[in-house]
Amino acid sequence: MTQAPNTNEACSFCDVELSVAESFISHDSSFIYSSCITNFSIYIASRPDCCCPKHDVIKLLSSTPTAQELKNHLDLHVAGLSQAKIALSVLVSNHYKRVLHNQNSDVKIDKTNATLIGDTGTGKTLLIETLARMLGVPFVIADASNITPQAYKGDSVDSILESLIDKSKSILHAECGIVFIDEIDKISTQLNTESYITGKAVQDALLKIVEGTEVTLSKTINGMTSTAIINTHNILFIVGGAFTGINEIVAARTNKKQPIGFMVENTLSDDEMPTTKVCASDLKEFGMTPEFIGRFPVNIQLEKMTDKKGMAIVIGEDEVNGRLTPVYKKIA
Repeated sequence: MTQAPNTNEACSFCDVELSVAESFISHDSSFIYSSCITNFSIYIASRPDCCCPKHDVIKLLSSTPTAQELKNHLDLHVAGLSQAKIALSVLVSNHYKRVLHNQNSDVKIDKTNATLIGDTGTGKTLLIETLARMLGVPFVIADASNITPQAYKGDSVDSILESLIDKSKSILHAECGIVFIDEIDKISTQLNTESYITGKAVQDALLKIVEGTEVTLSKTINGMTSTAIINTHNILFIVGGAFTGINEIVAARTNKKQPIGFMVENTLSDDEMPTTKVCASDLKEFGMTPEFIGRFPVNIQLEKMTDKKGMAIVIGEDEVNGRLTPVYKKIA
């Protein structure tokens, strides 16, 4: 508790005379400034022999690879997708720089979540999973089509955070993790015009954890209920989906029309016009709410799968690991 100091009383830690202007804690005849408690906690966490969760997190953040190192690592495990690799590497590197900066600064920098747009099988999950494995941060995948608002049958948004904690060493470790929510286009309000609980309601429910807040989780095992509080401010959320039909929305916005006729070249083919021009207004027309779009300001488009890329995955390129042909030879 804090009480008015008497004359000649000083902080037991720094030996500075107590002042009413600064907060302190007293116990019996001992006193300590609140700032001294904070400084001592930071000192303990920074010691190499410290085994507390905060030290593990600080060590993890301090060793975050650069964007170029992340890109080089992706090149070893994922074929193609050059632009997506660069964008994701910069996004992830800047995110953890921000987390480390916010640990020791009064000026807080807001996080930047992202949306991955690409057909099924283009490598959205592989990209993020590869980065998370390199960084050593907890990583979970959720399916947006299985999520329902609270009190409805299905997976709640809280289950995403519970899975993240289960894959983490501690709550602090989980608070620096990565969450990938796939099939996000399946909760579009345009695709769920007759069902509120699978459209806008799910987007609103996801906002609760994405915005950066403290979420209280309760779990009951064998009749005993345990609670945990997790802060989502430093969790990187990435959503992804195929967004089938969004090319037509882009074409309408850019006044490009589909030609008609047997011998007319298709200027809006999927190969020629991948989703490289998707903007916030396109996602809004697709059925994502403005509030949801605002929490995911970065749009990363993945190149479409071609025969050449498919052969690179099956037969392999010299610089890419994890090819299928050597795997099948090994188990044959």
